[in-house]
Amino acid sequence: GTAGALAVEPANITANVIHDQSRGVLRVNGVPVHRFSGTPPADSGPLTDAVGIGQWLVGGGNVVELEADGSAGKETQLVIVAAPDSPNLYEAKIEGSGKTSYELALKDVPRWGWFAAEAWTGGDKDLLAAVAALHAAYAKGDAKTIVALYRPFADDMKPYAGDVLAGAE
Repeated sequence: GTAGALAVEPANITANVIHDQSRGVLRVNGVPVHRFSGTPPADSGPLTDAVGIGQWLVGGGNVVELEADGSAGKETQLVIVAAPDSPNLYEAKIEGSGKTSYELALKDVPRWGWFAAEAWTGGDKDLLAAVAALHAAYAKGDAKTIVALYRPFADDMKPYAGDVLAGAE
């Protein structure tokens, strides 16, 4: 038989933010995609947030930036990886407070559906009401509403990852 054509996969890139009593934001192409903070338990060492950033990457140049606000003597690290068994694409440490950024050129990245979406122009009140409705749907076990709310994301991912909501209900 012949092998089936493989779908183009989105960039599988993870930004690991390793932080110890600092807070800040991870941006991809200027967009804040993850905020971090927290104090780890005394015996645990730093906290690590693994953030998949593929859905914000575009074909061509990308800038991944970490901004941290931390105490003197504490560090925040950014480690960018493409696969668990491949060398890190980027590693940097911020002592106390500061920024670090990495420029990443990519090709064959899908053109995500959100590029054509209308920008949110509503206020915080409407956004918080939508989040509260999602939380309420989870609390009630209302799978139909939850799946409907995730449908636009699933439709965007379908050409690259298949039906990510298959069997979700």
